[in-house]
Amino acid sequence: MEGQHVDERVAQVVCRQLGYKVGRLIELNIVNDGSEQIWMDDTSCQGNESKLELCSFPDQGNWQ
Repeated sequence: MEGQHVDERVAQVVCRQLGYKVGRLIELNIVNDGSEQIWMDDTSCQGNESKLELCSFPDQGNWQ
């Protein structure tokens, strides 16, 4: 995933939203780069959010 970065706090929020009590980032290159719209690029979380959509990202106004 060259040029893409997900930090540990985003991973924690995603895992929490999926129902897990804890979570951590593990980077794997098993998905090919796609050609479709990326809806939440450069997402930034504090780490205490209950859902990923509560985190900030550059195109947030266009997403909802």
